[in-house]
Amino acid sequence: MRYSHRFSWALAACISAVVFLMAASMTQSQPPAKEPAVKDSKAIAQINVGRIYTSHVRYISAMEKLKKDRSAAEDELRGDNQRLEAMIVAARTLTPEEVRAKEPEILKLKADYEVRAKLTQKQFSDRETKINKAVYKEIKDETQIYCTMHGIKLLIRAGDTAVESFSANNEALQEINRTVIYSKDVDVPDITDDFLKWAIRG
Repeated sequence: MRYSHRFSWALAACISAVVFLMAASMTQSQPPAKEPAVKDSKAIAQINVGRIYTSHVRYISAMEKLKKDRSAAEDELRGDNQRLEAMIVAARTLTPEEVRAKEPEILKLKADYEVRAKLTQKQFSDRETKINKAVYKEIKDETQIYCTMHGIKLLIRAGDTAVESFSANNEALQEINRTVIYSKDVDVPDITDDFLKWAIRG
């Protein structure tokens, strides 16, 4: 009977040791849990919108095609302008009567060139705006989903990676360059007036 108890204790000790070793082995084999980038359920985060743009495959492709088409259009306009200038130079060798006869044609060609140049510039500016708006809407929609999933209440623009633009007054860039990208249940007051009063308080 004494041996039976000893055997039971020994068996129990062996089982416990095996269980402990198995648990330790499983724990070591599992990779450590990756900490989320955002831990606070009411977090404020930042995002480099320009960098998102420069990493966006469809945006890169669309802008490369836009640049190629714009370059071809500019080459065509440059050729037209050179031909127009050549006509003006040639007209200097004409007699006054011949110049008066040639002048309406030259003036019409010059007016047509200026109209075509302005129209071409507007077409490419509108095309660029359309590209930027489409990509920004996609980024904005995706950031909203991401923020909702990760409990981000306020997402602000960070970094200064430039978003390429052919036109200085591109309306899409005004939206892209906003400081606040996403906010939910967060009041972001404008403290400019209060700050100015505080700064000149004497």
